[in-house]
Amino acid sequence: FSDNNVNGSGSSSSTKLQASNSKSLGRVQINLDERDFNMVLNGFVTTNQMSQAHRVIALQVRTQHAPPLSPITYSILIKGYGKINDVTNVELCMKQSYENGIIPDIIMYNSLIDAYVNCNEIDLAFDIFEFLRDESRRGSKGSNGQRHRRRYYGSEGQQYLLRTQEEKDDNASDDIIPTPNIRTYNTMLKGFVKNADLKKAMKISNEMRNANLWDEITTNTLVSVAVASNEFTIAESILSNYTKNWSKDENGRQQSGMPNNYNKKRKQRYQQHPNVEAYSELLNGYAKSNKLKKALSTLKMMRQRGVNPNEYTYTSLINALAKAQKIDQAMQLMDFMESSDGIPAGVITYNALLTGMLEKYVIDGRRTNNDIENEVHDSNFNSRVDRAMSIFQIMIEKSDVRPNVITEATLIDALGRCKPSRIGEAKELVVKFDQAGLVASGNQRVATALIRACANSLDLDGIQAAYHDIHTPDTIAFNALIEGCCRCGKVRMALETMADNNDSYLNRDKNGYISPDVVTYTILMSAILKIGTSSASNRALLLYKEMKRVWGIMPDRALVDIILTAMISGGNSLGINDEDARFTMTVLRDAKHLDWKR
Repeated sequence: FSDNNVNGSGSSSSTKLQASNSKSLGRVQINLDERDFNMVLNGFVTTNQMSQAHRVIALQVRTQHAPPLSPITYSILIKGYGKINDVTNVELCMKQSYENGIIPDIIMYNSLIDAYVNCNEIDLAFDIFEFLRDESRRGSKGSNGQRHRRRYYGSEGQQYLLRTQEEKDDNASDDIIPTPNIRTYNTMLKGFVKNADLKKAMKISNEMRNANLWDEITTNTLVSVAVASNEFTIAESILSNYTKNWSKDENGRQQSGMPNNYNKKRKQRYQQHPNVEAYSELLNGYAKSNKLKKALSTLKMMRQRGVNPNEYTYTSLINALAKAQKIDQAMQLMDFMESSDGIPAGVITYNALLTGMLEKYVIDGRRTNNDIENEVHDSNFNSRVDRAMSIFQIMIEKSDVRPNVITEATLIDALGRCKPSRIGEAKELVVKFDQAGLVASGNQRVATALIRACANSLDLDGIQAAYHDIHTPDTIAFNALIEGCCRCGKVRMALETMADNNDSYLNRDKNGYISPDVVTYTILMSAILKIGTSSASNRALLLYKEMKRVWGIMPDRALVDIILTAMISGGNSLGINDEDARFTMTVLRDAKHLDWKR
């Protein structure tokens, strides 16, 4: 951006142009409205272009006739950083707003609470919420006639400082600390979904009910908290008490299950929105807990109350039935969805069916020492894959269903797990999707699935070819490549690939390296330690140091378990010399910082 861009023809209708009648100057003065800047700022924030967003703010500050920065400006910025889970910059925005003399309004506080929730900093969000609820601080004055307001200071999100602000008008009645509104409460409830804190959620929801602040979002979110806490009975009770019941009484009039003190405007709006999301959330919770009868009864309850299920409702149940290998019932429900409620089964529903029916083998299809059991598992899974391919053909034949990358990746993964190998069919599928213009062969997710499928078949050439088809591989694809090499017995190749990647990083070749993660090093160290020699232990130690010093990656519980198991109970020559002992002690020291309670 430059200041000259302000004079472009694309300014909004709110921009007022005033032409001067001065013959000598002939200048045009532009009075820019705050909405112009905020509209552009919000556009960049919505697309996660935070660097561009800051350029908009810089332009606003530099432009002579631009309005000053306001709480709305910082609200938009805070929202943007919350979306990308950047709590550090969320706090920096609050600190800068304070330094610029901005007095936060309730919109800005709501944005801050929402940002903390998105960053999984639920305790910090609750601190802000509690502060706003504290009536004793609102509009209070000290003995010297100064009005107090509490100011958030962005130092690790831990401190709240009190700041005094002298009021020129001692009779000023406006509260500096804003009163929380319904959005404040609902946003905080959303946070309790993440940490499944039903106790706090019920407490503040009772406050909302008493203050006539309850709306359909409250019901939806509170049900989500109850489901996240596995308190399904409470979730059903919430729906019974706070959801519109569209059944009719004996006189043919529609009955309402809403409390008598429910806000009339919200009640009228609520009749147009029967909380299908809340019912779907409860149904999905039952489905994920393998309580299929309860999930089906929830669907029945929805229909009895006149709450029309949507595609998400049916998709959750279809996926659960498919996971239980009740494929025929799942297909029947898809037909019922279309014939009874007029909801056509789209690609999302078909993908849920395919992923569900092909998932169970991962859980109970582990290889055993019993050849007969393995043959039965392999045969059953192959049959499911055949059925899945038939359903895929139905998808192709339907004009309104377009298979996508999830469809393709799911089928490739399943074909790769078949015994004997069906990797040839997987490769053919990639070509068909590419030729049909559905998904390009170099798609990152598809290629990664093909790499793993080739690894299951020990197809090293296929692994390398699939990886090189990816235009810009990510860490997940890189890890699949490393693991594929190790599974094919090419551990040295995996180490060389990692070394080349490190060289590109150290040589500042931004386009030539991929940032590894702890999974990358777990794959490598696990393969090396299985060799069981002292030289392998030394190489694992070098990798461990490289992980921490070069990339700044600390071990997780999985890596600690692998290293300690190899060193302590590996049953080979590991862990018997002084160097191995020092390696083990280093890992134990690092493991102190991990959460071992989960």
